[in-house]
Amino acid sequence: MTYMLAPLPAMADAEGKIDTLLKMMVTDDVNANRERLERLTLRLLISDVAAQGLAAQERLKPSFLWTYTRHPAKNEPHLKGVESRVEVRVNNSLLSAARIEGGWLLFDVRPEQLARGENLIGIRVASHPSEHRQAIRVEKVELSVDYKE
Repeated sequence: MTYMLAPLPAMADAEGKIDTLLKMMVTDDVNANRERLERLTLRLLISDVAAQGLAAQERLKPSFLWTYTRHPAKNEPHLKGVESRVEVRVNNSLLSAARIEGGWLLFDVRPEQLARGENLIGIRVASHPSEHRQAIRVEKVELSVDYKE
């Protein structure tokens, strides 16, 4: 098995001028099932390769990644505060600000922002701290569709 043509990991534009574009398939018709929805959450895991030498207390928690070789690896945690600088669009609709959970950035998604089938995800790091030059790699993008019991 090879992942040579896989879309992830993907490097984000260092200047923050263009979105990193990814396609995501959504099989559930979330718009037809709105009354059953509890929550829609887009989860984003990024690495900041340039942050390797920074102190752990300045960075988010690391998260383990399972690779195609089936060996765990860790992401390179980003500087704290990145959640206020990352913009995510679903089908060109800007998501609300992120929150942090276990090193992941979590974005709430409204049903009308999604389509059944292929969806376009745009990720951009809108600004960079002046004292830190970033090299952002998008490691994982997941959509959680939670239904009411």
